[in-house]
Amino acid sequence: MKKILFFTLIFVCAATVVFAVRDNGGETVELYVTDAEMMRLISIDTYTKADTPPKKAEYVINRLIEGFDDNPKIRRTIPKINGCMTVKVKDGTATVNISEKMAENHPDGRDLEKLTVYSVVNSLLSIDGIERVKFTVGGKTRKDFMGYIDMRESFTVIETV
Repeated sequence: MKKILFFTLIFVCAATVVFAVRDNGGETVELYVTDAEMMRLISIDTYTKADTPPKKAEYVINRLIEGFDDNPKIRRTIPKINGCMTVKVKDGTATVNISEKMAENHPDGRDLEKLTVYSVVNSLLSIDGIERVKFTVGGKTRKDFMGYIDMRESFTVIETV
């Protein structure tokens, strides 16, 4: 009998938390981050009170920069440099500007570049109202970020890495 009461109490508490989150106008946003082996992206959910695609996009970019250094299952590919990426959303396109400082401090390698780019792309494309992601480096369109991925076109499909 005590077990049933205990599990019922846990269920009621969990349901209360879910409804409280909905009542506060917040929602869960899906972030794609690099796994510990630096081989693929994994998705994690995080909570935001942002209410528009531009605000959600800013939240996503800032959360990816902040990282999850305390979680041993997640590795950082985006340097922890405040303002190393910014985002603007207009007409369904999120334009991410990568700072020159980030480009200089990003780890080398095709796979790491791909993980970083698709982490940002997948995370932003998971936001309703964002249909494309475009990149600039230092405010300018460049052929590539670190030499491997063509950055001149918009990304429209979530790629799996």
